[in-house]
Amino acid sequence: MRKKIIVSSLTAALMASTAWAAPSTTAQVEEMVKHVVLSEDVEYQGASQVKTIAPMLDWTDSFFRQFLRLITKDAILYSEMIAEQAIAHGDLHKLLDFSPFELPLILQVGGSTPALMANAAQKATEFGYTGININAGCPSERVLAGSFGACLMADPKRVAACVEAMRSASNLEVSIKTRI
Repeated sequence: MRKKIIVSSLTAALMASTAWAAPSTTAQVEEMVKHVVLSEDVEYQGASQVKTIAPMLDWTDSFFRQFLRLITKDAILYSEMIAEQAIAHGDLHKLLDFSPFELPLILQVGGSTPALMANAAQKATEFGYTGININAGCPSERVLAGSFGACLMADPKRVAACVEAMRSASNLEVSIKTRI
């Protein structure tokens, strides 16, 4: 079951103050709010009724996650999606650092190369993430061009190879984001 978080215009203004343009109309506030989706009845590490905040590119940055953590300490938060290549070759502290206040926090990774996904899992462990998530659901053209996201749903053997490599590289729980 999906349920939207209902926030006030003050909340939307706080969201806007972190990185987004401040909303000036009710429609803009509603557009911002509809992107914040709360999932219920999710099974995670043996618990039931766990709430998670979906990973959203350009939304679930550290400022936003800290804001959400003020709303609830019970939800599991996700990072924005980070590409396997960025983790392999980028500034890891800029990409992966977070506040302990955000925990539990899952790192979402976009990729399809088992060795690079294993590297991402190792880095997620080193940086103290609670788990790691493979993006196999994003339909954006930018993501699909990188051979990850929704196109992975057509290649379950590749996804399985990534999961196996990630589990071998880390003790973190590995999950997969898909679309129905």
